[in-house]
Amino acid sequence: MARKTASLWKLSWILATALVAACDASPSSARRDVIGRPQAAEIAGHRVLKVFTNKNSELTIATPYVIFQDRAGQFWIGGSLGVNRYDEERGLWTSFSRESPDLAGSTIKLIGQSSDNKLWFASGTILDLKLFSFDGEHFLTTDPQSPKFGSKDSVYAVSAIARGRNDELWLVVRDRLFAYHGSRWVDQLKVSEITGVQSYPITAMTHDSVGYFWIATKESVLKLSESGSPWKTYRKPAGLMGISRIYEDRKGRLWFGGDNGWLCLKGSGEGPWQTYNLADFAPTNGKPDADPARMSLGVNAIYQDKSGRLMFATRTGLAVLEESRGTWVWLTTDNSGLPSDTVTAIGEDRVGRIWMGTANGLVVLEP
Repeated sequence: MARKTASLWKLSWILATALVAACDASPSSARRDVIGRPQAAEIAGHRVLKVFTNKNSELTIATPYVIFQDRAGQFWIGGSLGVNRYDEERGLWTSFSRESPDLAGSTIKLIGQSSDNKLWFASGTILDLKLFSFDGEHFLTTDPQSPKFGSKDSVYAVSAIARGRNDELWLVVRDRLFAYHGSRWVDQLKVSEITGVQSYPITAMTHDSVGYFWIATKESVLKLSESGSPWKTYRKPAGLMGISRIYEDRKGRLWFGGDNGWLCLKGSGEGPWQTYNLADFAPTNGKPDADPARMSLGVNAIYQDKSGRLMFATRTGLAVLEESRGTWVWLTTDNSGLPSDTVTAIGEDRVGRIWMGTANGLVVLEP
């Protein structure tokens, strides 16, 4: 009888445990992060603090293309399944796929925050024309084909988002620059009217620390003030194709990354541009048939850490340049703490930590 009672008690305990687990697994748009232990690994001299994947956390973006921290300190992750929000203080992940089916069907690569604290999201590609905004409670969709964004008769998409002077948000539709004033977008500049030449498509844009926009088009690079004057056009250096990233480093120099793996450095003066071809530094791993020139070396992101080390994200690893030594190092899953060879985004948060997006989730590094 005692043995039977013990067996019944054990069965009841198993059933109760299973019931609790089932309740914990109930679907919810907000989930608690279960990351606990730091990873014992390094990337480019920075210790790995955390790794978030869709297996060890509630991150639903498999490949993050953009990482953005808003003014409230929360992190927004954009990718092929829309947007996730991460509240680090509470360890909560939120997916907005249910709240906005259109957003869930978009690949988000651009995120910005306007002066009224609205968040703005776009894909940055002609294949996905939607522009989304989030007011803290609801997502709304804005049509870039509407009259206020150029012309309702043509198909245009938001191709770049950047912060201007006084933290003002700017975006590009076709060859027009719009600034967010008060509570609306205002058409500020049409680049082709200023330069007198065709300036479409604009593929990348940034706002430097001096107050100029740097705008990449198919044929050239344009330096432009917020008022439209003065401006200057630079012809792209030979070899650089399809500028997808523009980045200002800690010395005020501009780096331009191409879809073909070429990099160009524009110093503060008017001297010649310095060029690099990542194919010259990509490893072949001892394989005689491995041709770096055919590898996926398009520049997805550029970042410089506080020590001056430069990082260039590609689909086949992280290229690291130590200018002071004149050395290049190519990092992959084989020789670093990267969770994937494909690196898609790099950013720095308020406390200096480095966040990287990869094809296997997010990795957070110490400053």
